[in-house]
Amino acid sequence: MSGPLLAAAIHFAPVAAAAYLGVARGALAETGRLLAARTDPPASAVRRLGEVTARVRGARWALHGAVAEVGEYPPLDEATLATVMTAKRQAVLEARAAVDGAMEIVGGPAFHRGSALERAYRDVRGGPFHPLPPESTLELLGTRALRAAART
Repeated sequence: MSGPLLAAAIHFAPVAAAAYLGVARGALAETGRLLAARTDPPASAVRRLGEVTARVRGARWALHGAVAEVGEYPPLDEATLATVMTAKRQAVLEARAAVDGAMEIVGGPAFHRGSALERAYRDVRGGPFHPLPPESTLELLGTRALRAAART
């Protein structure tokens, strides 16, 4: 990847990651609200809410860390691409796992048409289809790691 396509990918990845992270944060908030309304939520649901919270926080830290690492005016190179795509991969996969967890915590009502969680479930599925897909990101990272190892 090079030229305008490289520049577009570098600038798009954090925005796409943030969008899917926002979907996950909304699902987390809705799940917390629904769980808090229960008289005596099961310990397993509370634990799972903790897991969903950890996933969302970790993805947020990955995204913020990548943006801080590349800076406000990032170089348009493969190293920058690898950094932002790693964060995008982390964010979209963790967002999907977080929404899946939220759905499992809430159960049947989460699947009702018009439910905020049903919408989040559908919306978060698009993340892996934006360039670079998660597997392509792993290929990029692996290729870079092999090149670095060959130089040492």
